Amino acid sequence: MSSKLDYVVRSLSRGTNKKYETYVINSIWNKINNSEVEFATQQYVKDSEGNTRYIDMYFPQIKFAIEVDEWYHSGDGQCLRDGARAEAIRTAILDSTIADSFSAITFKRVKIFNDDGGAKSIEQLNRSIDQVVSEIKLALDNLGQPIRWDYDEDSKMANILKRGYLMRGDNLTTMKNIIHVFGKDLRGWRKSTYPINGVTIWSPTLSFNGSDRNGWINTINEDLSIVYESGTGKDGKGKNPGDAQWDLDHATKRVVFLKYKDALGNKYRRFLGVYMCGGYDNEKNAEIWKLTSDKYVL
Repeated sequence: MSSKLDYVVRSLSRGTNKKYETYVINSIWNKINNSEVEFATQQYVKDSEGNTRYIDMYFPQIKFAIEVDEWYHSGDGQCLRDGARAEAIRTAILDSTIADSFSAITFKRVKIFNDDGGAKSIEQLNRSIDQVVSEIKLALDNLGQPIRWDYDEDSKMANILKRGYLMRGDNLTTMKNIIHVFGKDLRGWRKSTYPINGVTIWSPTLSFNGSDRNGWINTINEDLSIVYESGTGKDGKGKNPGDAQWDLDHATKRVVFLKYKDALGNKYRRFLGVYMCGGYDNEKNAEIWKLTSDKYVL
């Protein structure tokens, strides 16, 4: 597993073909000057058609997203494309480190150009950067408690166990480690589900364009409040209304961890929340799982 320093260096050097973006992102990070502030760069989101869209920098602890507008974006055609991009992000199904709905995210743009289309001077650009950094620091102060960025796995597990509950954004690498924080140690567990303590741990992979993953088609709505589960699975047994009725009758709870990759390609499973069955969608041929809490007490 890579170190936090590896992650930071790699993240700040991504997108180096866009020199202004690189300058802005590096300036923001250096001006924040706090290694406990978690961030990610070039976070991808996918719209309903499976197209990839990017957010240039994201701070999950305060749900703060930044997009850098290069100076050449001032053309009318590019502005239209930027508008389409923003709309795609707004309606996106998130498949990255971002585990927050768009409506909960503060989205700021740093423009490289002035309103007349001319490039800003370095002094003007630095003032824009300082303004964004001030907003980030204010949001951090408004949390009202010290922040901590646990990058290594052992620290993450220890912090979760000390806290006593899972909260949205917590992430671990394996089902084995997830099961560990629930109080049971296994040598390994490859399946995406595991029943324990009256709930089922579920770590699905999202599907786009109707493509299946090992026979399953899992989708989620824009605000992350509903997961749709359909498909046949490897054993050929698909979801049907009877399954949903059984889960309704037994008040089945699923503790959901969504799979994703970070800037270094490391695979994680990020906690989204506790979901309960909300019935069956006949049009989607899918069981409905509705969010009941974005925390889970261990």
